[in-house]
Amino acid sequence: MAYVRFATSKRAHFQVMFGKDIDWNREECGLEETADHCFGVLISAVQGCQAVGAIRPGDPLIPALCAWSMVHGLSELIANGQFSAMELSVPPIEQLVAIFNSLLIEGARAKG
Repeated sequence: MAYVRFATSKRAHFQVMFGKDIDWNREECGLEETADHCFGVLISAVQGCQAVGAIRPGDPLIPALCAWSMVHGLSELIANGQFSAMELSVPPIEQLVAIFNSLLIEGARAKG
């Protein structure tokens, strides 16, 4: 929920972080290290869930990419007004994120 809130309420910051004009090759800016650290936090969270059997074992990269893609894509759709433009009747953002999280976790849950 924090990701979606930040992306939709701090749009300019979010665009600076993920905009197409970022020069990832500039070593002195620290963007790559910061991005790697943040993604590492997500990987660690997936590994923690795997360690306690909450989600299936395996490469943590795939569920991490799935989770990130979900919140990032949802954030972009909300911020760009896609749901409103299509006149879709969607639940409030908090409820929508909770539903998406449930679906993601259910799909990643360890069989047993």
